[in-house]
Amino acid sequence: MQADNEATYLPRRLKVGLRAPELGIAADCHTYEVGADGLFVEGAPILRRGGKVELTFTDSNGDSLTVDCVVDAHAGSNLFLRYRDLDQVRRQRLEQIIWPPWDGADLLDGLMLMAGRYNARTLRDLMCLTTLLEVIRPRLSSAGRHQHSWS
Repeated sequence: MQADNEATYLPRRLKVGLRAPELGIAADCHTYEVGADGLFVEGAPILRRGGKVELTFTDSNGDSLTVDCVVDAHAGSNLFLRYRDLDQVRRQRLEQIIWPPWDGADLLDGLMLMAGRYNARTLRDLMCLTTLLEVIRPRLSSAGRHQHSWS
């Protein structure tokens, strides 16, 4: 796998609450690419470069995390936001929300999650990950961590 690169952004669509306290503006937006140093959001109000915003993420349990960001670039309602003063605890919590654990049920889901986590870029990287997931998949799905029921 390639070394971590803060200039790498991976596709990840998450609903986030955006608030610009200095302007009294709030909006629901969606991320469309996420990286180690910032993320892209769509559906945001038009904000000036350098403006401070708060992004609120909500995990699958309904718990929220607010992250301070600064507007680094904008194109209409699309913004690139850089994280501001993101301490290690918040960074780890954010990573848990962005990259949820894989339950082993679907190989493609696992591949997409792990490719993002480990910065897989080449076909060789993806094939190695696929092989690894094939090996650990039976253990994960037989552990019954998440039972799906179709009603």
